[in-house]
Amino acid sequence: EVIPQQKSVMTSMLTADYRPAVSPFAMTAIITFADEQVGCRYTATVLHADDETREQHEQMGFFEGWNIVIDQLNDLALTLR
Repeated sequence: EVIPQQKSVMTSMLTADYRPAVSPFAMTAIITFADEQVGCRYTATVLHADDETREQHEQMGFFEGWNIVIDQLNDLALTLR
């Protein structure tokens, strides 16, 4: 699901043409954007099927990876001003 300038939802459960994915873990990411005074609030919510899957994803570097994405997005946004 994509709502321009508001929301993006993606999942690792599906591939092209809605085919089921073979994946080591299942997750859905919900990214929202909201105006906030002089900037934009970026909120990332990630849903896992269970605690075991969440822990596996965390051990794979989940937090480091998402922080890299946030830094890259911020760098890009600064070039758009």
